[in-house]
Amino acid sequence: MISKRAFLLKGLASLLSSDAHMTPRLTISIELLGPSDPPHAQMYTLGPTTWVKHLSPMIGRIVGTKVNADENDDESGSSPRDEKPKSQKYDFQACEMQLQGPVPPKLYHRYVEFRPVIGSMFSSTGLRGKILNTALHKQHQRIYHYDETTECGTFEPCSEQATLKFLRLAHFDEGGRVFTYVLTLDGLLRFTETGKEFGIDLLSKHTMHSNVETYIACSGEFFVRRLQRPDASEDPQPRQKVHPTDDIPGGPPKDAPPRNPSHYQLTIDNDSGTYRPDKSILPDLKAFLEKNLPGLGIAAMHCEDEELQKLKETQRNVKKQEGRIVNVVMNRSQSSISSAESELDRRDGAWDKGKQSKREAALAAVEDPSKIKDAVGSMMPHRKKGESSGT
Repeated sequence: MISKRAFLLKGLASLLSSDAHMTPRLTISIELLGPSDPPHAQMYTLGPTTWVKHLSPMIGRIVGTKVNADENDDESGSSPRDEKPKSQKYDFQACEMQLQGPVPPKLYHRYVEFRPVIGSMFSSTGLRGKILNTALHKQHQRIYHYDETTECGTFEPCSEQATLKFLRLAHFDEGGRVFTYVLTLDGLLRFTETGKEFGIDLLSKHTMHSNVETYIACSGEFFVRRLQRPDASEDPQPRQKVHPTDDIPGGPPKDAPPRNPSHYQLTIDNDSGTYRPDKSILPDLKAFLEKNLPGLGIAAMHCEDEELQKLKETQRNVKKQEGRIVNVVMNRSQSSISSAESELDRRDGAWDKGKQSKREAALAAVEDPSKIKDAVGSMMPHRKKGESSGT
């Protein structure tokens, strides 16, 4: 609040002198430097390069994900038989890494409006669009919330320290984990470990990660494997053993993971139904990650590659064998996981064919009462003509 004495003196000065004014004045100087080099004045983050790990014990218990109670145990291997087993806790982890830009100009993708509801969801227009937009924003806030358990720090950009921090956040090659990721336009990498079953309750995984951003750099899935030899192989089928497909000594699950990034291979793809990055950008994505995560072998693959599908299936099988299958939200039993996957397949097929889900049909009926009959019909069991409902 301004001083009354100063205000009075300023008023008197403005009356006595034409150069004095009651309102403040800001002088800005501008220097034109000329045309910039590629990528032509693209805004990006130089630093500081930070990492954040958001912890959600409640969500971890719901979806059945466990981690070591002591983070240092991730790098120490399993406990010997004569020692007390390491304690574990339910925890769902959402990770963020600020990579150093600029992101390659080709990494620029808008959401794909393959149904009218997608456009209204991103623009938050109409009843359905507003509800879905609000729900996704709340999901993002729930997953990436800050509290006293949130861990954060900094790392040297484009260094071995950055690569090791990424491997720690991804738990090295432990447990056949597969991660869903989004890379934003300013180089922020967000990712969580999510199984297919988790999509039952997340309206859209990639849209949630991006916080309903219209444009992103890239999105998809990735997983980490350990190589028998530290040669940072980029071949999806290297001529050597890889873990978790093969049992290799000197690392998880029995021993501590090697600290040399060249012992690991990152397999990353463009598997995102929301943004659908084109396969032509994969070399640019690979080059950007190689710059930020030096020493790590990186294989960028198209989501429709049959070889990639086999590798993912192997990861899922390892996850099941180790008892780390993600339980479906709302405490569904293991026996219902297959039915949950069938529900996701049915939902994906319905979206591709342009059919409405029950939720969408109900929202459409609220917006337009004339569609109530269609909504009721979509929610009732389908019967063939001439089929009676009696017993």
